[in-house]
Amino acid sequence: MLQRKKTRVILAAAASILIATFAVAAVLWSPWRQSSTSDAPVQDADLPTITIGADILEPSFYVSSAGGYIGIDADIATEACKRAGLKPKFTTVSWAERDEALASGAIDCIWGCFAIDGREDDYLWTESYRDSSIAILVKSSLPFHSLTDYVGSGCIAVRANSAAARMLQAACSDNPDISIHTYGNADMARVAFVKGYTDAWAGPKMALETIRFEYPREYRYLESNLATTHLGVAFEKNGDTAYRDRLDKALASMRNDGTIERIVKRYEKEAADGDR
Repeated sequence: MLQRKKTRVILAAAASILIATFAVAAVLWSPWRQSSTSDAPVQDADLPTITIGADILEPSFYVSSAGGYIGIDADIATEACKRAGLKPKFTTVSWAERDEALASGAIDCIWGCFAIDGREDDYLWTESYRDSSIAILVKSSLPFHSLTDYVGSGCIAVRANSAAARMLQAACSDNPDISIHTYGNADMARVAFVKGYTDAWAGPKMALETIRFEYPREYRYLESNLATTHLGVAFEKNGDTAYRDRLDKALASMRNDGTIERIVKRYEKEAADGDR
């Protein structure tokens, strides 16, 4: 009886050792383990930092009530950097001085409703990750519905050094009745329009929506948009392509799985609900 008990104990111990051996082997030969270089999770502090420069342009990029940067492009950038293994550092730059900030190394890239169109050869670009419509918002009381029938001594506010400014100047080149007033940033253009210093504001349609939803009876759009632009992330033209390539892959995966579309729709809903 005692001998049988000892035999069972020995067999149980041997089985335990065998099971443990197979378990260790399974971990060591796991395909997930083979693809990993470290058992420890990667911390933010271990990631390379990418400094992203943008101008304040709600709802693309702006400061929340808590003091952090949020917006469509801020959220897209945060998720893209996460997928690319980069740590984003956001900073605001003057739109007129963005190129100097990029050339000096103060920022690594320009990101924030930045149109590739017309600038294809000026920067090292990612592929376009979303489109943006350039529209013109006017006071509802004005008697015209397009730039071609714009008459009188009217003026249009626009952010300086922007795609909207360039396209507006081209569209208005044959109409001497239109005066274009350029402002250093989008907030200044917005204030000038709301205060009545100008009777129209040209810019990305999603930026114009922030006040059209707020005052739906006071403002309307002209019948046709100026253009549809393709937005991208701009790096120094002759710079290293490493960060650009990593973000390209991340942004492509976000387009494919619907992440970018969901971010955009969330901000569209917030603008419509007046919850910004």
